[in-house]
Amino acid sequence: ELSSSQTLSHDGGFFNRLEDDEVVLKDGRIERLKLELERKDAEIQKLKNVITQWEAKYKEVKARNAQLLKMLQEGEMKDKAEILLQVDESQSIKNELTIQVTSLHAALEQERSKVKVLQAELAKYQD
Repeated sequence: ELSSSQTLSHDGGFFNRLEDDEVVLKDGRIERLKLELERKDAEIQKLKNVITQWEAKYKEVKARNAQLLKMLQEGEMKDKAEILLQVDESQSIKNELTIQVTSLHAALEQERSKVKVLQAELAKYQD
């Protein structure tokens, strides 16, 4: 038979082994968690790099759009200025033509008057 001290030492060994096993399991689990954490940290860093790249591209596109908008606005202003010049030129031409038409109308009236006078004189001589 085992003496109580042997049983105690035997049981103590059993519990020591259990404790050692737990420590090994705990250490293994901690190692796995550390590795998992390192993997996640690396993934997070990679995603941060991707975000940084996209932010840079976004700023670039935003700047390019602002430049295009400025060019369009300048183009529109140039177009508007050209249109205003054309309108002004057209108005000047219209004014000039109006003056000429008025002048021609007055000349026509003078000629009609002369024709009436000549017709009256002609009528006198025909009588």
